[in-house]
Amino acid sequence: MWGGDLTVNFDWTHILTYDASDYVVGGVVVAEGYSGLGTVNELTGRNSQRVFEDRASLGLNYRRGIHNLNITTRFASSLTNDDTADYLESGATNANVGAANGVVPSGAACVDLPNSPPVPSGAGSGSHGANSGAVVGYCAGQNVAVLTGRKIPAAFVTDVSYQLAVREDTTVTVTVQNLLGEDPNFTRDVLGYDAGVASPLGRTIRFGVRKRW
Repeated sequence: MWGGDLTVNFDWTHILTYDASDYVVGGVVVAEGYSGLGTVNELTGRNSQRVFEDRASLGLNYRRGIHNLNITTRFASSLTNDDTADYLESGATNANVGAANGVVPSGAACVDLPNSPPVPSGAGSGSHGANSGAVVGYCAGQNVAVLTGRKIPAAFVTDVSYQLAVREDTTVTVTVQNLLGEDPNFTRDVLGYDAGVASPLGRTIRFGVRKRW
């Protein structure tokens, strides 16, 4: 094609089911079975293995004389964080929380007006807003449930690499990783993203020279 060679590579993995049976020790069910497809599987009794329903990659490589261009796109389908403990309205999972008195009902102890300052959607707060009572806890109107990160969107990453054979013993390479400059999707992990799928570096350009003697 166009005086050169074009190679196309494509692979796609689709998981139909991912079911685990009950974990039984001495006739006692220690952990119940579950269907883990499309989730991070971090609930108690699960194996913490992220099971993507679909993963795929598409590669295009074009070579003409001393020029070589390679484009690769990788895809991983969306996941759901099944660990509900990550989204409880508590001091462990909310930002800017009040005292450790727990959740208190709306009433004399609470004024349900989260306007001092406004509470960002998905941030969660037990301290913003007026409180006319002695109890400073998690009033219903002063607390926004933390939902950010429960649904982890699908991820696409595209890399481009151009190689020029200047001489038989010298090669120059320019690589652009994460061509579209996509930020990694937020997940409730230690790093704040899934390191097995995405990179936090954004668009990264690498230049290299290889010389052989």
